Amino acid sequence: MRMNSIIYLFAIPVFMVTHISGCTDTEELNQFIGNTAIAEETEVASVASKPTPEITFAKLRQEFPDEILDKDFNTLKKVTTSKNYLDFLVQTYPAVVPFETLDGFLHVAPPPPKKYEPFLKEFIATPTEKDVTNIHHMFLTYRHLNAEMHQITHEGDILGTANLIFKRVEVVQKDPIKTWMADRLADLDQKSLQKFFTDFENFVIETEKMDARQIQELFETYGKEEGLLWLAILEPALTGQVLNDFTDTEVFFKWVKGEFFLENPIIPLNLPIPQ
Repeated sequence: MRMNSIIYLFAIPVFMVTHISGCTDTEELNQFIGNTAIAEETEVASVASKPTPEITFAKLRQEFPDEILDKDFNTLKKVTTSKNYLDFLVQTYPAVVPFETLDGFLHVAPPPPKKYEPFLKEFIATPTEKDVTNIHHMFLTYRHLNAEMHQITHEGDILGTANLIFKRVEVVQKDPIKTWMADRLADLDQKSLQKFFTDFENFVIETEKMDARQIQELFETYGKEEGLLWLAILEPALTGQVLNDFTDTEVFFKWVKGEFFLENPIIPLNLPIPQ
């Protein structure tokens, strides 16, 4: 803003030298100066009006003063569809627009390469944007299946476990993952491919653990209600994953506390190399 002021101060004498001879009286010059000042004030107001996390939190807390973490996440869903929240996302992530909902944001927001490239480089020499996109798709699918497993564990539905194993296999038997793996992982032998799946399962679970700890820290700092509101503001992608993966708040609390994370949670699968 200081640079704008300097330019503004410099522009006045330049204008006076080059244009004052064309003015019929001082009224035209005063009008120009006034319009320039108004434009700068408008720019200042525009910058000041951009919703910060703190301002957005205050607005959302005023709009939703009661429980945020209620049964089935109903209030949190309302928070993420409110105008104040979506306005904040649009202005905070201008490169991601257009989107009109949190789901829309998740759909158009590019996956973070830094999150996936360390894993991918163990199996692909030079990961591309397409590689990141596909592994992100796998990540979200496996994570959702893990959430289903947590629900099954909570309900004691042992028979449901076998169905989830088949769902994991189906992920790599359907496009876009099937075609991607056939193209990018075709050089891996059976042992290396098995390592890919085992390492990937571990990667998903370790990421879950980090996310659960982050949410737990927000709860410890702000309490469960305001902590969840801060999560929506600071981590919209993680908030979207929570809403997509969990329907039972009791299961969600157990997940946050780490009750579902076992020492050896991986079930090895003898998956064929995609053709």
